[in-house]
Amino acid sequence: MKPHKKLLMSLKKNLSLITGQRFYVKKISSLSYLLDMKNRIDRRIDAFSEYEQPQIDFFFTQLKNNNCTYFIDIGAHWGHYSMLFASEPCFDHAQIQAFEPDKINRYQFYANLFMNKMQDRITVHDYAISSKESELKFHHSDDNNRGKSHITNDGELIVKTKKLDSLITVTNEIIGIKIDIEGHEIEAISGMTELLRQNRCILQIESFSQALPELITKMSELGYSNTSNIESDHYFSNI
Repeated sequence: MKPHKKLLMSLKKNLSLITGQRFYVKKISSLSYLLDMKNRIDRRIDAFSEYEQPQIDFFFTQLKNNNCTYFIDIGAHWGHYSMLFASEPCFDHAQIQAFEPDKINRYQFYANLFMNKMQDRITVHDYAISSKESELKFHHSDDNNRGKSHITNDGELIVKTKKLDSLITVTNEIIGIKIDIEGHEIEAISGMTELLRQNRCILQIESFSQALPELITKMSELGYSNTSNIESDHYFSNI
């Protein structure tokens, strides 16, 4: 195919490049996405119709192979993982709980749920998951990547934090847990120890090199093995 034809096809696939719109809706497979071209994750999905696909393929294969009955999305952003999970027929009867304290991300998530008629399928909470019930400072990142919003001592906002153990008290379930909270993962794990002990779980946890040794030690103490990793996402299971 000649280069100019490739460019034309790319432009036709990526409406935002033609119109210059910041917000628009793109349909990928069975899902519709409200995309914000100011946000790096949205631009990636606009250009390539996927985001973190190797991680999703690996994680969801483990969940399918083990008949996952519950999915928890901590740091849900605008719901990419939760909606993909909900769209899988094999997870039709699984419960889905998502947590996103960033108001802008969460409202985009609500819009995506509405468009895909998933508002009754996925429960969204505005809490940050941590080691205790409290209020902490939070930074809303509006600098090209809202996935970097995070708890920090010099944050300009205040968010409520909860222990996952105080919110979800199930036992003997097979639970998939995705954690992507920009460095607060140790505190989140500390607040869900009972859930992890009383269920069979498969976790995908984003963690960078400085925190990874402590995370592996913490998970090992709870009976979890570090089974694999893809880039900065690390997989743990007690199955």
